[in-house]
Amino acid sequence: MLRVIIMGYGFAGRSLHHRCLSKMLQLGWNNVLKPGVVAIDKQSLLANITDVDVICQTELTPIPNEQADYRVLHVCSPPQYHFDNIKTALECGYRQIIVEKPAVSTQEELRQLIALERFYEAKILVVANWVSSAAVTEVVRLLESQEYGNLKQITVVQNKSRFMRSRQRSGEHVFDIEMPHQVALALFLGGPAELEEARVEDMIMPDKAIPNLGIGDLTLSHVNGVKSELRSSLVHTARERYLEVVTELGYKIRAAFPSGGDDSYSRLLITSPLGHDIANKLLFDDPLTLCFINAYQYFIRSQQSPDTDKPLGMDLSFNEYKVEILEQAKRLASTTKTEIGFQGTTLKNHGATVNASTVL
Repeated sequence: MLRVIIMGYGFAGRSLHHRCLSKMLQLGWNNVLKPGVVAIDKQSLLANITDVDVICQTELTPIPNEQADYRVLHVCSPPQYHFDNIKTALECGYRQIIVEKPAVSTQEELRQLIALERFYEAKILVVANWVSSAAVTEVVRLLESQEYGNLKQITVVQNKSRFMRSRQRSGEHVFDIEMPHQVALALFLGGPAELEEARVEDMIMPDKAIPNLGIGDLTLSHVNGVKSELRSSLVHTARERYLEVVTELGYKIRAAFPSGGDDSYSRLLITSPLGHDIANKLLFDDPLTLCFINAYQYFIRSQQSPDTDKPLGMDLSFNEYKVEILEQAKRLASTTKTEIGFQGTTLKNHGATVNASTVL
């Protein structure tokens, strides 16, 4: 059976990863996963954990080679510590690793991480919850059938209020919170792309302003002519999570994702070119849990067949292009700041095609 270790037991580790792993046990994975997790965290919050299913440690324990196939490590620390934590884990003998988005903060770190993965013959996967969504699977099926025409435009929106957590953290950027998932979904659906525009606004609070953490928008031009508009707000009063695609025939297909971890349903809406609703379907959908199921199924299959393909959108090579776009976007958005309501930045890019064709 597999023992799960979570490095970084804050919000992502405790409320997202551990919660979804508990759901997997309820879905029948109790014959594969050992109950409970080992939580690695140096913060004082560990002292407040009374859950009998959580074993608390402040440091990662090295393991012998023969245990590598029976351990899965989830890296849920702040993004700026991902690279060092994964490197430490590899040196300690861990070979099956799931890392929260973004995998790392820079292209150079990602290139080094890919090299380390090869050197240690490890299996490193990056969380890609929207790519794993049941609603996205249905959207892909509809597009592939060409029942409503070829893909023309992609819009991905993730808005929420994130003031309290933002106050407690430092050095964050809006492009590191939800945008990695949005870029991954756009590349997954639309293929290779070039960053065209990037815009950032500060988070304005009554007593302070947090730079680059309010609103972030990206525009991508895909090689095949598809256009993607990605919008993310961390100062929004209502939570919104949806994907909308428009076809060349004028049909709109919208997947409204679960609004939070307390719900597990997506809604699929299809609208005709004349604006008439022609489909309204409710889908059971738990994207992050499905993402982990895909990851664990891969770990198990790859032990018997090393050539097993990694889950779509979760391998480091795919994420190399995602990191490249996000790194470009940060540079573009920080070049010039203009006063338009909030502190805002808009800049157009005139080059740097991101070629993801080899991984899509």
